[in-house]
Amino acid sequence: MRALLAALTIVCVCGGSAAVCAQDMDFGDEGLDPVEDEDEGFNLALKASLPVGDDETALKVIYGEDPLFGTKVKLERHLGIYLLHQPQRDPLERIEIDGRDVTATVWVSIGGRSQEELACRAVRWLVFGRTQWSLGARGVFSDLPDVAKLKLTFLNVRSRDGKNKRKKAEVVPYLTVTLSRRDFGQLDVRKLRRALKEERCIEAARTHLTAYKFDDKYYVRFQDERF
Repeated sequence: MRALLAALTIVCVCGGSAAVCAQDMDFGDEGLDPVEDEDEGFNLALKASLPVGDDETALKVIYGEDPLFGTKVKLERHLGIYLLHQPQRDPLERIEIDGRDVTATVWVSIGGRSQEELACRAVRWLVFGRTQWSLGARGVFSDLPDVAKLKLTFLNVRSRDGKNKRKKAEVVPYLTVTLSRRDFGQLDVRKLRRALKEERCIEAARTHLTAYKFDDKYYVRFQDERF
């Protein structure tokens, strides 16, 4: 893991009020500087990368012969949000790439969780990664300089109705958090960590991220139908 961290090279861009320097960031590793801001010189589409590691066979079931397979494997490892392999992992859980925008979709059941709790999970996983071995947005933006925007979407999947009877699966994307490369470069990590610790996660998402979207109507309907 330390070898991976040492291999990451990040450029710090300083200039005017938008300057972001290493001492202003707090990602838990002083050896890493902030990533460079978005630049018009970047390519217009994300380039393919070679896959690394020993989980390629399992991921082939999800992505098949996708020309961006290696890049998606790297994105998965930086985010660390997919903890299961096939057949336990749902095929809906996958990375999608549209030009320079990346969207990671993961199944997170609403259950009895509050909107605040769900927002806390989404913000943490997007910015810092889900596991202690993942780097989150920092890893994505530093390792893949063509990525301009990173999104994380939560899905709720229901196969039973309010009376616990089986029905056709209902798949609803209900929460999306977005972080652009530019906003990541200006992120006040100390304030974000404090807000997460105090469970002010919806406020944190709206203040520190590029976008926060939650389907309130679906959430209310889901909770009503649970009982």
